[in-house]
Amino acid sequence: MTSVLEETGTPAPHLESAPRGPARRVGLVITTVAVAVLVTIALAVPRVRLELRRSYTRLPAEYTELYFGKDPSLERTPSGYLAIVPVSVVRHGTGATRYALDLSLSTGDGQVVDSSTVTVDAEPEVPVATVVRLGPVPSRFASGATVVQVSLAGHPQTLHYRLDIEHSS
Repeated sequence: MTSVLEETGTPAPHLESAPRGPARRVGLVITTVAVAVLVTIALAVPRVRLELRRSYTRLPAEYTELYFGKDPSLERTPSGYLAIVPVSVVRHGTGATRYALDLSLSTGDGQVVDSSTVTVDAEPEVPVATVVRLGPVPSRFASGATVVQVSLAGHPQTLHYRLDIEHSS
């Protein structure tokens, strides 16, 4: 890379017009005062205060979280395969403390093999985990896929998980 001096034969101009010393301090003080005045005026406007409160204050959101604690799996037994379904529920600001979980295990063609309803008691913001065993899947379905479905009774949340029997141990 060549310098400006080599290309033009004259030294590069310095920014001599930038204020230094007391002039710079005065400009900084004026800018700080102007920003403080604008912030004070903005905070006097109710809409601005509301938006700031919304953006910096955690507002309560009421919902219930439903998820698989781990991936569901299949366990081989003498009578077929059992589906092991670890499910967790977290209550976020809702009034309910007891939840019903509806679980079902079906074959790939939709035939329900087993179903169960489990009730869990949830504390606010604390995950509650449970493990449900469904099945066994009869041997006549031992070469296909099974589907685990979990729903939270009275809520729109549902979970679906496909398990392939051929690749399970």
